[in-house]
Amino acid sequence: MMTDEDYRIRKAKGTTLRAFFPIIGLVLVIVFGVIAYTLAPTVTNILYDNGVIQGLSPDILERFDLISGVMIFFVMMLVTGMVYAIAAPKPKKQVTERQLDRERKERIAAEVEAKQRKRKAQAKMAEDRKKSSGR
Repeated sequence: MMTDEDYRIRKAKGTTLRAFFPIIGLVLVIVFGVIAYTLAPTVTNILYDNGVIQGLSPDILERFDLISGVMIFFVMMLVTGMVYAIAAPKPKKQVTERQLDRERKERIAAEVEAKQRKRKAQAKMAEDRKKSSGR
């Protein structure tokens, strides 16, 4: 049997990066924002040079920088999310139908046993009453 100290040592060794995921996520959001901000004018110029967005006024091209930056940011976030979803550790405990069926049968058996005990106790009490009233 494990003592409290053994449990604490074992728990300390089992610490993972999972506790730092919110901080890592915040850092990634900031880095992706900086990357999107710096790449947005380049993407807009490439699209303008290839004729995709020709004929737009300079004011709208500045807004298109913002739009392309937001699109770059979301694409990077989606790719990161997909990579995490693929690489994330899967839960070790998977419930199977066999386990659920076994647990259900055990629960039913326990209920039947409890009813039988209750009946035996009631029968014994009734017998004791008969003995005590017959005196």
